[in-house]
Amino acid sequence: MRARREASLTTIRAAAEALLPVLDDAQKAKAHEVLPGLVARGPGMMRHAGMGMPGTGPAITPAR
Repeated sequence: MRARREASLTTIRAAAEALLPVLDDAQKAKAHEVLPGLVARGPGMMRHAGMGMPGTGPAITPAR
């Protein structure tokens, strides 16, 4: 399963990189933000991970 996932990611990355030469600079900048295979991996990808669901914040917690 892992090998299949790696193969898929390689294919997606190759397709995204093949698209880049035909894009203008603004499109290239946007592509690096949104296209799978070009998006930088790292902490920025999870910037919204700790937000939680609406209505689950401390203001909603019942008083004890």
